Amino acid sequence: MEYPVKSTPQQLTDFDQIIQAKINDARNEARTLYTEVENVKARMRDSTLLEQSVKLKPIPNHSINPKLYHTLEGHQNKISNVQWSSSSDQVLSASQDGYMIMWDPVTGLKKKAIELENQWVLTCALSPNSEFIASGGLDNNLSIYKVNDTVQQTYFNSKVQHVFKSHRAYISDCEFINNQQVITGSGDMECIMWDLNKGDKIRNFNEHTGDVLCLDTLPSGSSSLFISGSCDGYCKIWDLRSKSAVQSLFISNYDINTVRVFPQGHSFITGSDNGIIKLFDLRSDCELSKYSLSNQLDDNKRKSISSIDSVNVLSVDFSKSGRLIYSCYSDFGCLIWDTLKSEVVGTIGGGHQNRINQVSVSPDGIGICTVSWDYTIKVWAP
Repeated sequence: MEYPVKSTPQQLTDFDQIIQAKINDARNEARTLYTEVENVKARMRDSTLLEQSVKLKPIPNHSINPKLYHTLEGHQNKISNVQWSSSSDQVLSASQDGYMIMWDPVTGLKKKAIELENQWVLTCALSPNSEFIASGGLDNNLSIYKVNDTVQQTYFNSKVQHVFKSHRAYISDCEFINNQQVITGSGDMECIMWDLNKGDKIRNFNEHTGDVLCLDTLPSGSSSLFISGSCDGYCKIWDLRSKSAVQSLFISNYDINTVRVFPQGHSFITGSDNGIIKLFDLRSDCELSKYSLSNQLDDNKRKSISSIDSVNVLSVDFSKSGRLIYSCYSDFGCLIWDTLKSEVVGTIGGGHQNRINQVSVSPDGIGICTVSWDYTIKVWAP
């Protein structure tokens, strides 16, 4: 009688190394093919956004300087994320002090406080009808809270409805697709769609080869689409009706930290660790323009940048019209770009006492939030 031969730990290790080497070779080959495709697209482009806007009157340099409206104070630790409500009358913030706070941006007052299941929160989201709040972070779980507006209390009138557990690493970002479905991105290289009614996940999106760092959904008219950005340098456009990504765009060899969809839903911008913001068009499947901080610095400023200065793009957002891009950098604050001219035309965020890690424009375009490690949120009027 013959018995199966068991593999030794050393044999398994060698086998794993062979498989990993083949995977790495396949990834390199795929990246080479993507580069060739991008080169073909570049040769076929007959113009750029900058070339087409030459005759358009430019916005004068440093002419866009939003006015401070309120400083929202109340958190006791770094604020990880904020999100405006769809009606622009509320701002949700999540902090590593273990609380989420709902603010009234007009009065500057707190409306609700939600004690988190996990203190180490990285992201939060608010449903379109403002009835549900989602949070995720280093505990790998997505927590859903029900906001009870019928209870006449200022604080702690929200309770956990669901705790979704399936990710194998931290949750970096989350977004509501609609009032009952949420998308999450994670360090396990996957995105997952969750259903609040079913209390379970619906499907996984797993074509990235690096940590998923950012997400954004397309406007409500195209609610079946969302975009993910990853450490693998790619942005993928997903259609909930398709089994795989419907578009895949190579952005750079650096981490993609942030992605934001153009207000009309036809384009999107990305911000990466190399300090470059790029604008892409979904219809033409190509890059329209780029915004490089180093190109905007004069020679003296460029020479004064030390090796420890970081130009990482942390956050981006569009103005209501899309003519302006608001961007946060690790060591250079928050700048305002002219989308058409690729020029810096203003700044925002003065008065913060520490790094600005996020900028967010209200859906109606009337308010802008800047978020800082100084534990405060500032609301600005454009």
